[in-house]
Amino acid sequence: MLCLLRGQRFSSDHFSIEDHPVVEAQRMMRDDPERSITDIMYASGFQNKSTFNSAFRTIAGASPSAWRKQFDQ
Repeated sequence: MLCLLRGQRFSSDHFSIEDHPVVEAQRMMRDDPERSITDIMYASGFQNKSTFNSAFRTIAGASPSAWRKQFDQ
């Protein structure tokens, strides 16, 4: 079974969106608003800022900093 998420195809037989590193990064941003995005990037398994930002934007629909701002209000 395949699902479509913001233009990306993932096989549900081998992948759960809840396990995706971006979802983990989102959780860390909500749970620890003082933690830097760079630290969260590395903690969620990314080694490259460009790759992290691209993956985050694909999954979340916004950049990491823009996504985080919605919780600062």
